[in-house]
This record gives sequence, structure tokens and C-alpha cells, in this order.
Amino acid sequence: MNTIQKIVYWSDRWLPLFTILEENRDRWFVRRFRAEEWFSAGGGLLDIGSGVGDVTKAIQSATRCNVVGMDNVDYRRLGNRINPKNPYLLGDGRSLPFKHDSFDGVLLIWALHHMQNPFEVLSEAFRVMRKGGRIVILEDLIDQSRPFTKRLVRAYDQVINLELRSHAERNFSLTELDKIVRENFSVRGIELSEVPASHKFGVIKFGILRYEKL
Repeated sequence: MNTIQKIVYWSDRWLPLFTILEENRDRWFVRRFRAEEWFSAGGGLLDIGSGVGDVTKAIQSATRCNVVGMDNVDYRRLGNRINPKNPYLLGDGRSLPFKHDSFDGVLLIWALHHMQNPFEVLSEAFRVMRKGGRIVILEDLIDQSRPFTKRLVRAYDQVINLELRSHAERNFSLTELDKIVRENFSVRGIELSEVPASHKFGVIKFGILRYEKL
């Protein structure tokens, strides 16, 4: 963790503003996305880059799946550490500590743009996912032709993640992400959509990409 993250996590024990913010974000996520339809068949899921753990917990509650959270640093909020609702481990997304075909699905929720090498992470995600398994990618999108929007998206993401200097900045457009997946992995597309963020102006948009491994 960086210094800002350590201060916010420490102060959250007595003044839980960070918890309130993240729980509101979690409630918005549950209202906006039908996670129960993403993995309706159940099974085991791996949530790569699970962060504070609230989205992992929400998907665990919304589906019949057993969700394993994983990140390279334990960013879970205090409440999610004290009362964990799902298994959790530390690890590198570029070298997942699982055998081939270990999971029925993989989640990369607001995570891929944090990775130094997104392609390596995707390769590992498909390796540990069984044939017929599903992957869900949810990302902040950028439009390379609109510099102001591009800067706004990155500034928003840096503030949300308390990473004002150390952010990896690997954001893509929806088309770029889809091209990376389709050109390198054998998949059937299920969903490719763009949705506005929670604010009323809709300048910042998220991309949802769902695929089935063939």
C-alpha cells in the first residue's frame, strides 16, 4: 500500500468514511449489474484483483458460486477482513497459483487496468478456466480521440483507488479490449456493452465484456 492508502485504512477504524464510500459503490454495483445472470450455473469463480472485497462479496451473495478473492496486496476493508464471506489469498495475476481448468469462471472487475501486463493476466485467467467457463471483464473506458475525457477517467480512477502517483494507467477503449481477447483466445462473445458511471453527466463510462471459453 502507498502512504495515502495506509492513512485512510487506519483512520477508517474510527471514522469510517472509506467504508461508507465503498458500501455505497457496492450498492450501486448491485443495482446496476445483474451478477446473478453472469454465472447462473454456479461453480467456482476466481476474482482477480478483488481490491477492498465488497464486489467479491456481492457476487458471492448474488450467485450460487463459490468465489475466491485474490490480489497482490491485501486491500480488503477492515470489515471484510474481520468477517470474511469468501476465501481470499495473495498472489500475482501473471502467475496464478492454480492448476489448469480449476475454475468455472473468472472475474476481472475494475482490475485489468491496474496490471503492468494485462495480456499476461488474461492468459493466466484463461489457463485456469475450464472449457465452457465464463469470464467477465468490467473496466473504465477511455476514448483516445478525446484527450480531456481520457484525463478525466484516469483522474477519477486515481482518486477512487487512492493511487494519486502509483497508478498503472492501462485503460483501454471497449473495441481495444474486445480485440485483445478475440485475437488471442478462443471465445464466444456473450456481452459487449458500454454503460455510464453512477454520476448524472455520464462522461465516465464502463465497459462490460463477457465471453465463454471454447
